[in-house]
Amino acid sequence: MTPQRILLVSAHPQPLADLLAGAAREFVHAASTDAALAGHAAAPCALALIEEGGAIDGPALLRSLRASEPAPLCVLLLPAGAGAVARELEAWHAGVDDCLRAPIDPRLLACRIDRLLDACTARRRLEARCAELEEALRNAELLGAVLGHDLRNPLAAIATGAEL
Repeated sequence: MTPQRILLVSAHPQPLADLLAGAAREFVHAASTDAALAGHAAAPCALALIEEGGAIDGPALLRSLRASEPAPLCVLLLPAGAGAVARELEAWHAGVDDCLRAPIDPRLLACRIDRLLDACTARRRLEARCAELEEALRNAELLGAVLGHDLRNPLAAIATGAEL
């Protein structure tokens, strides 16, 4: 199984990495918006966990990540304080997949991240299965067309012989 890449955008990413560590997880650390965009561009991530604060503008980074291809799932961690509700609303409008305000229970965060990554894995499996089925359908249509063509000539000869 290939490891799931998680982009941790935080001034202090190590506690988050320790909390979310798993056998099939690989972390990319970024301390700024520019570093986060460069890290995702270099190797796309399945999920971006953004801890807003300092030089990190969560909603602006969300919009940039959502415009990238493939777009990662995004979780925003907001600090407590005045304006937190407005920032959360702005994040939801920017396309965040989940948003938590401080104080954040680490177990709740870990559970939500696990659920999002499971959904991401299931979606990838479903997309792969759809591609397989589309290919099988194309092959079946091609087989029908070839058989129809190849049987038409001998049947025409038989029908002509029967008329005579």
